[in-house]
Amino acid sequence: MSTITPLAEAFPPGEYIRDELVARQWTQQDLAQVLGRPIQAVNEIINGKKTITPETAIGLGSAFGTSPEMWLNLQNQWLLHATDAANALAENTKSRAQLREILPINDMIKRGWIPDTGDAAELEESACEFMGVSRIHEELPFLAAARRSGETLSWTPKQKAWLCRVRNVATTLDSVPFDSDAAASAIPDLVHLSVHTEDITKLPEMLAGVGIRLVVEAPLPGSKMDGAAFWLDESHPVVAVSIRYDRNDHFWFTLLHELAHITLGHAKPGEPPKVDDEDDVNRSAEEDEADTEASAWMVKGISDDELPRNLSSIIELAGERRIHAGLIVGRLHHLNDVGGDGIAYNRFRESLVKVRHLFDEHGSRPIGNPS
Repeated sequence: MSTITPLAEAFPPGEYIRDELVARQWTQQDLAQVLGRPIQAVNEIINGKKTITPETAIGLGSAFGTSPEMWLNLQNQWLLHATDAANALAENTKSRAQLREILPINDMIKRGWIPDTGDAAELEESACEFMGVSRIHEELPFLAAARRSGETLSWTPKQKAWLCRVRNVATTLDSVPFDSDAAASAIPDLVHLSVHTEDITKLPEMLAGVGIRLVVEAPLPGSKMDGAAFWLDESHPVVAVSIRYDRNDHFWFTLLHELAHITLGHAKPGEPPKVDDEDDVNRSAEEDEADTEASAWMVKGISDDELPRNLSSIIELAGERRIHAGLIVGRLHHLNDVGGDGIAYNRFRESLVKVRHLFDEHGSRPIGNPS
């Protein structure tokens, strides 16, 4: 009994029949007449729509002077090859599907974070390189201790991908080693850049000058990421802002909140990142401390109770403090949102201006800055 060995490359038996016809200068009609079969049946065998049965193999062997076994072997080799190819395709499809359970692959491809490839192994290799792991199922030390709605909950796949994107961008940026004294001196004055909205684009360079790398990266859909603070190493802290809500008040408060995590020592070198989500209901004391510090930087020397509630007074106070009026309006909206003495969300909305257009398509760098 002969053993069928699958070939690395196989061809349908019809290809060999065509070769035999060419060698003899026969047409398919000629072969049909020799075999005593309908022309349609011969055509279907040649085009792979019909398999070669033992009876057909005997006929082909007699017609071409070969053994019937040769034609059956060719048919079986082709069937094995086709089955292997189908199995490989199924395995590749399964692997690609599994990758999508671990990471938001489609979003990552769409953003250009990883290349688009139909090969699951290549896709996984690119994803591992992006995430900074050797195997896709590895725990990420960078994300080991997640804090969202509960201390024991882990990041979602989209949040993991966003944080790794921020980290990857941050590694390409330049900054001096972190200077805590210089940062403490410079950060409270950053808010003055809010007066002219386009001055936001000066922030990356100014923060780099005190050792903080700023990354503005749009969140992945549904990830609910506002910002993050962490350290690349002992000398280089990173602050990230997503501009999930395209308003100057949200941008500035998120930025100052994340900077507060750095200056207050909440995000220490070697610790997992501090990530903020406005929907987090189990806030830690550190979050409240960062909120308090950010609020103090926003409107120096003015408590929430002292903030004016009419637009003309808001504009006047903003001018005195050299900040954009939208920052005060946003603070009052937030106070009302949390049950405090603020103003309704629909009031003075014209004071809130958009900022996302000042950055490239998905954030990362201000428009006009070199990549």
